[in-house]
Amino acid sequence: MFLQYPYASLGHTNETGSAAPTPLDPTTIPKFVNQFSVPPVFMPTVVKHSVSGKIKSHDYRVTASRFTQQILPEGFPATTVWGYGGKVRIPETNEIIPDFRSTPSPTFEAKRHIPINVQWCNNLTEPHPLAVDPTLHWANPNNMEMPMPPFLPFPPGYPLAQSPVPMVPHLHGGETEPSSDGFPDAWFTAGEAITGPTFIKSRYHYANEQEPTTLWYHDHTLGMTRLNVMMGLAGFYVLRDPQNPLDGKYSVLPQGKLSCPWSSRTDPSMTTAPWPIPVRESFPMFIPTGYQGF
Repeated sequence: MFLQYPYASLGHTNETGSAAPTPLDPTTIPKFVNQFSVPPVFMPTVVKHSVSGKIKSHDYRVTASRFTQQILPEGFPATTVWGYGGKVRIPETNEIIPDFRSTPSPTFEAKRHIPINVQWCNNLTEPHPLAVDPTLHWANPNNMEMPMPPFLPFPPGYPLAQSPVPMVPHLHGGETEPSSDGFPDAWFTAGEAITGPTFIKSRYHYANEQEPTTLWYHDHTLGMTRLNVMMGLAGFYVLRDPQNPLDGKYSVLPQGKLSCPWSSRTDPSMTTAPWPIPVRESFPMFIPTGYQGF
């Protein structure tokens, strides 16, 4: 689950160096001051049949990258996040922005029976801001050996675990072909320099033949899903059916500016840098099912 942030105050510039984060006193953060707004919508390239002229597919190019975003109210530091980005439309103004990044990431507005193709790109070229745990069953792009106690504190952690950063997108709840489903071992690093053992392709096909519904897409990397989603690699995927009265012009449901996908999660507030995940300096040799905090 993730938080609806104020898109009107988004920053989408490159992240710059910052000091180590320290917890903020939550009582000092003003409440209910950020404008709640509709997430940007990815804009497709419409592909049509050469003879009939009918729509064949909607194609997208979506890139995961690192940037800063004003998540706390104005006057507080921006937060280092990850997010997906590309060409979008701002629902409130219909403004088209060729390259927009945010977290939560822009929404896919899909239509039933019109498939979409997404070229997913990994532009996460810097070490992971959160502590990657190399004692788990995980992607391990460098094939590093599992460390033994005593474990190194983070930062810096284990450089071979922190970089390069693997990612693989998954449409949660989607009826998707296996090669486009984003299996945890189908990950790929920046430029697809290193790929996972089940990697086939990074251009995914979504048929959109299932019943209309609200889905979400997110990173699905083996042993790192929690970290990559925590950093911001998640967004909505709304599948509508023009033949369904609830998706039609006279629907009783909210439409347009009044239709806003929403989800929430609780994050700690820090003075700078990304959200922290607690790091322990010692772990049990084996982590049993149900281990508290795992």
